[in-house]
Amino acid sequence: MVAGPRTGVRPEAPIPVTAISASAFNLGVAVGSPLGGRAVTAGSLLGDLRGIGGS
Repeated sequence: MVAGPRTGVRPEAPIPVTAISASAFNLGVAVGSPLGGRAVTAGSLLGDLRGIGGS
């Protein structure tokens, strides 16, 4: 299936997938930064932070 041109969408309106992706990234930064800071303050090494982030 091939998607054709979208109708009824203003060209300056953000594409929903792009907006959701950017929002998810910003949410991850907003939540991950304090969690990482608390872990480092509690004595975790920087290498241990990958496990906290889930990567």
